[in-house]
Amino acid sequence: MKVDVSGMGWGILFLALFIVPLLAAQPAKIIPMRDFFRNPEKAYFQISPDGNYISFTQPYESRMNVFVQKRGSDEIKRVTSITDRDISEYFWKGNDRILYMKDFGGDENFHLFSVNKDGIGEKDLTPYEG
Repeated sequence: MKVDVSGMGWGILFLALFIVPLLAAQPAKIIPMRDFFRNPEKAYFQISPDGNYISFTQPYESRMNVFVQKRGSDEIKRVTSITDRDISEYFWKGNDRILYMKDFGGDENFHLFSVNKDGIGEKDLTPYEG
């Protein structure tokens, strides 16, 4: 079967394929600029070596901090309370401690800290300048 698209047929085909869908389309939703720069609700999930805890970062006082949750529990424990800079890197050290990097004053002189998974016993492991 042959389709004749000569003359007015091309115009109808063009309208059907391109113009009509454009008329039916909804305008794109405008995304506020702040959405591109705000912190995520939760990020950087990690599982403890024994698999009993999950850790992640989420905002506290507008800064990303580390939180821990026991598998199967709804209780979430904040283990860091940093308010001047976000915690961008952390990892488990065994099943009970978390190590994280903290930047002092934005000069990228990071210190390595450790803290228990319950938020107690925070210690600066590199208390030196520079």
